[in-house]
Amino acid sequence: MLAFDIETMGLDARRHDITVAAVYDPAAGIKRVYNFARVKGDAAEHGRLVNEFLALLDDSETLCAFNGVLFDIPFIQVSFKVDAERVGRWVLKTVDLFYRWKVLQDRTFSLDRVLIENGKQVKTSKGCLAIEMAKEKRWEELEDYCMNDTLLTHDITSETAIKIPAPVNYKK
Repeated sequence: MLAFDIETMGLDARRHDITVAAVYDPAAGIKRVYNFARVKGDAAEHGRLVNEFLALLDDSETLCAFNGVLFDIPFIQVSFKVDAERVGRWVLKTVDLFYRWKVLQDRTFSLDRVLIENGKQVKTSKGCLAIEMAKEKRWEELEDYCMNDTLLTHDITSETAIKIPAPVNYKK
């Protein structure tokens, strides 16, 4: 099972770039971060990295992500101009706890909440801070953050029994 995650410069794939992507599949010996932002000015190298990343998504029997079906995959589709048929194959083979609970229970939760509920290590940062890391060219920190999210996603998705956080009741 290949876990993947992306970091972006914002939430709109038509206006914001993917800065980095991480992939992890311990059974296949895959652990890699693709830094697209570092090679943005080199079209050939950028294209090579994009093609290698997309091929991993294509070739993996099962994918896992957290909010990948609703965010990461559509963002990848727009940013890298991926055809709908290819994207559909990714969606069909993606295990996404966020998406499953959104569809089944019409509720969502953060990755940190499900990690805490299951006694796991929590994330090292937040997605909104990843934008600042990229703006400040703190590449190593950004790459580490993205990979850490990918490892955590793989870890929690690999569990045979997952405790889902209780709904949060917000006072009005």
